[in-house]
Amino acid sequence: HRTLILPQLGASGVSASRLKKMTGYAAKFGPVRAEDIPAYLSGNTTATPEMRRVQFGFVDRMKLVPMEFVPAAKSVGLFLLAAAILFGLTRTGIVFRQAWDGVWPVALAGAVAVLMGSCLTPLLLPLLPGRAFTLKGLFAGLVGAAMLILFVPVYRGSPFLGALSAISVPALSSYLAFLFTGSTTYTSPSGVKRELRTAWPLFLAGGGLS
Repeated sequence: HRTLILPQLGASGVSASRLKKMTGYAAKFGPVRAEDIPAYLSGNTTATPEMRRVQFGFVDRMKLVPMEFVPAAKSVGLFLLAAAILFGLTRTGIVFRQAWDGVWPVALAGAVAVLMGSCLTPLLLPLLPGRAFTLKGLFAGLVGAAMLILFVPVYRGSPFLGALSAISVPALSSYLAFLFTGSTTYTSPSGVKRELRTAWPLFLAGGGLS
């Protein structure tokens, strides 16, 4: 055969006429999804409208969650480990009980921020308010912070911890939600840059206040 079947989404980077001229192979752009290739071939390499449509439903987003969650969890985990050492550090060494008492409220706030920004925001993407991913993550983070303050007594009893959760959880959740833009099918580089210019000062302010 002298025909290559290429992914439809690769069409922007392939010149079919140039490929034919350089290699002698004709190019046909197949369906979006690899799972549709057998049906595409059996249909005499004719793609149906459904094969051409890019989907980004709940299951698609769920498959991408680990790509965002795992790196975020590792980074927050390393930060919490360092914080635990600082909380527990005494002249005689590290007191583990003291480290635990100091770090667990921070760890819980960090876990909520990661879950809201890296998991809940991608899964509920169409349902969260706003178009910007930072805004969607901010809203999810505010919900998470409110749940901490309302249902975990230590955050209500400590002005410091209450303020920490109210500031850091939405800020971190918003940042992690922003990172998900690279995994979606409908964000553009120009839109991402514009969103980052607006959100970056807020990320820095949230990090500084935390």
